[in-house]
Amino acid sequence: MLEHIQNKVKNEHNIKIWKTLVFMSIIHNSIPIIVQETIKPYIEDDIDLSDFIQIQSRPRVKEDWEIKQEVRASERKLSTKLYHQSIRDKLETNISKLEVGDIEYCYQPARILLTGFSNVPSNLRHLEKLDYILTEKLCASAIIGFENSLTNNIPTPSDFVVNEHAQIEAVLIAGIYCRLLNNKPIDDLNDNIILSIAIIIEFNDFLCFDYDYKIRLSEKIKNEVISRNLKDKLIETLVVTQFERGYNQIYGLRWLTHTGVTDKDTDKIVELLEKYNKLNQDLQKNLIMTLVHNESIYKLEKYLRLKILSIEKLNEHNNVEIVSFWFALYIVSSK
Repeated sequence: MLEHIQNKVKNEHNIKIWKTLVFMSIIHNSIPIIVQETIKPYIEDDIDLSDFIQIQSRPRVKEDWEIKQEVRASERKLSTKLYHQSIRDKLETNISKLEVGDIEYCYQPARILLTGFSNVPSNLRHLEKLDYILTEKLCASAIIGFENSLTNNIPTPSDFVVNEHAQIEAVLIAGIYCRLLNNKPIDDLNDNIILSIAIIIEFNDFLCFDYDYKIRLSEKIKNEVISRNLKDKLIETLVVTQFERGYNQIYGLRWLTHTGVTDKDTDKIVELLEKYNKLNQDLQKNLIMTLVHNESIYKLEKYLRLKILSIEKLNEHNNVEIVSFWFALYIVSSK
């Protein structure tokens, strides 16, 4: 482009373009040799352009704010480096505990693997992130620990619904994740582990840096739950427990409304609607539309009749759309 503009008439407009191109070519306050050779004939006997090149070639004095920014960046880099070293030091002195799946020592490696970490190159994936921070030896030990955590004693599935076990949850998911990465089956794991992980997946957004593997992990657990006939137990443990405790948002409702809905599922939906009649409108509609889609709305006739009877005379406080919705459902269920 420089050669092209240099072959044109040397007027104010073209010189402005030429200066812009030269300025854009500067790397680390220096004009590349190839550019210098290209412009040399053009600036000969031209004092203004020669002065311009001389000015551009001078080392630029950094502003105070730039110096401060560089100092802060260096401090952050050093701080992160020291933090990573502290993690390695702790694990190296407790490597046996790490390998047996001790949650205290497995949690930090699990966190690195599942959710990313500061100053880890963005192009690193899967176990490369772990290897980058922990080194190859500690990475291998962490993987052994993740695997052993899957056979250690853990809280009951229902406990994962009502209590937070962030560290245990992360380590268990890391164990399953490593199996996926190595194409290993999970059919040897006991039912409690499968149910617990199914529950953990519903409450937590692990693998936020790897959406594809999050989907694969979810599907793997789903298939295992279904093949072991654990779906009813999972619904009771996960979904019904949240209804009983009055949660505003029900996690894992898809197991009842979207995952191979059966007669038993629709009966459970009717039971929940009749028992917990103060559910928010969105949740009610979700459950009811599941019955509609599965041609089971007739099971809800009694509930809808009571709903209609509870609606007071239409006035400014009633939403016409909501009232119409309940009347329409009742008519359909009565047929």
